[in-house]
Parts: sequence; structure tokens; C-alpha cells
Amino acid sequence: MNKENTQMVEVLPTLEMSEVSQDFQVKIRSSFGDLMNQAGILVDKAKQITLMDESLDQERAARETRLALVKIRTGADKVHKDMKQDILVQGRAIDGAKNIVIAATSPSEKDMQEIENRTEIRAKQVQERLHNERFAELNQFTTAYNTLSLGKLSAVEYSKLLDDAQLANEARIARDKKDEQDRIDAEKAAEDERKRIEADRIQNELKQAQERAELEAQLKAERAERDRIESQSQAERAKLEAQLKAERDKAEIAERAAKLESDRLAKIESDRLAAEKAAKDAAELEAKKAEMAPDKKKIAAYAIALSAIDIPTGTTEAGKKALAQVGVVIDAALAEIRTIYSTLK
Repeated sequence: MNKENTQMVEVLPTLEMSEVSQDFQVKIRSSFGDLMNQAGILVDKAKQITLMDESLDQERAARETRLALVKIRTGADKVHKDMKQDILVQGRAIDGAKNIVIAATSPSEKDMQEIENRTEIRAKQVQERLHNERFAELNQFTTAYNTLSLGKLSAVEYSKLLDDAQLANEARIARDKKDEQDRIDAEKAAEDERKRIEADRIQNELKQAQERAELEAQLKAERAERDRIESQSQAERAKLEAQLKAERDKAEIAERAAKLESDRLAKIESDRLAAEKAAKDAAELEAKKAEMAPDKKKIAAYAIALSAIDIPTGTTEAGKKALAQVGVVIDAALAEIRTIYSTLK
């Protein structure tokens, strides 16, 4: 054992030993001394392992050393349990000895655990890299596997998955080609039908144009006859219309004059009623203001008095919080009072 470990073993029985007998001190040295010696050896070994290059050998050594340290720690627990009696003073001495063993081994045990865990970390990194590579490859054909942990699949499982994705993609491409050809065929059939309908339309339009020309010639002859008859009675209609217009103009002038007079009288009456109502409303408003003035003064005075009251400061956190809430309530109350005041006319 090196000098440092020797010193650790020597100080082992000094923890609260002044209160126990010499025989019990010897018993503690005998029970924990061997564990401490083994712990010193393993701690030295753990320090050497931490200086090794990263490798599988280092990880295996770390695991073996950690398990040995665990055995020392659990051994100390067992000795502690076996030795400790109901006597409080001896119990404190045993607790101190156990804590020294644990304090000596725990850092190295933790170091060994970190080294041992590197294998698991590297395995996860490999799985993540495989997942990213496989996802990029599968993404050429489908995105249906974007939530699958591809890195955990075996080479055979992934190969089958890739083959299935490629076959599904090829089937989809073939289906898309067929759909495109069906669309082209449907468009061609529609175009042929459109041309047939267009030819029929042109033929019908030519026929309709000929019929319209014949009808227009007939209508032209009829219009000429009506124009001749109309010209004979046009002078008579003009004379009659002139008489009727003179009579209508005379009646309209009389009607407008009567309406103007009626509108003038109605406006005079409306202005009189509006003036009376405005005077009455003003008088009522002034009376109401005079009636409410004392109450408004009371409300204003109360609000001023309430806002002038300082809210005390709490001495505890709960009291400070409660008084802060009281302040919020007072502010809200003052705002409501102002609203009520403003509504009193």
C-alpha cells in the first residue's frame, strides 16, 4: 500500500474514538482496516484506468474495478450493520468509519461508471447515425418511416424495408404513368367531342342567319306600312299632346304653390315645438344637476379621503402579498367610484 493509503487507514479509528473503549477501537480497526486497504488498492487502480487511452480494454477494466469498489462499499455497509448496536456513541464511531470508506470509494466508483457508460453512449451514437443514413436513403421512395427508429433495425430487417419501399415507389410511378395516359386519352376524346359540337354550332348559326334575314325583310315591309299610317295621325297627336301639356303645366304650378305654403307653415310649427322642447330639457337638466350636486360633492370627498389613506407595509411575505392585494382592490374601488361619479348628471 502506498503512503497515502497508509495515512487513510491510520486516521480511520480517530473519528469520535475518544468516547469508546480501547477494545472497541481495536475491533473497528480490525473490521474496517482490511476494507480500507482494499479500497486504497482499488482507488489507485481506478486512477490508473482514468489515465488509459479510450478503448474496450479500458471500459472492461473500469467495469471490473467499479464492481470491486461496489463490493467494498457493500462490505462496509454489512460490517457497519453487523457491528452497530443500540449504543449511540459506538454507532457514531461506526458511522464515521463507514462514511470514510464510502467517501474514499465513491469518486472512483463514479469515474468507473462514466467510463463504463461510454459503450452505451457509443451504441446510441451508432444507432442515430444509422437512422439518419437509412432515413435519407428511404426518403427517396417514401416518408412513411420517418417516425421509425431505423438505427435499431438489423441489416436484414432494413434491407427488406428498403426493398419494400422501392417496390412500392415503382408501383406508384407505374400507377402515375397510367393515370397520366388515361388523362391524355380523356382530353383527346373531349377535344374530338368539342370539335363535333363546334361544327354543329356553325351549321346551326348559318341556318339561323338565313332565317333572320328573311324575317328582317318581312319586318321591314311591315314597318314601312306602319310608318305611313303613323305619319297621317302624327299632326293630330301633336296638337292633342300640346293641349294636354298646357293643362298639366297649369295644374303642376298650382300644386307646387300649395305645397310650398304647406311646407312653410309646417316648418314654423316644427321650429316652435323644438324650441319649447329644448327649453324644457335645459330646465330639467339644470334642476337635476342642482339636485345631484350635494351627493356628487359627497362622493368626490369620499374618494379623495379614501385615496389619501396610505396602505401599511407588511412585515411578512404573506402580509406584504395580502396588503398588495388590498392596494389593488382600493385602486379598483376608486376607479369604480370615478365611473359612478361621472355618470351622475
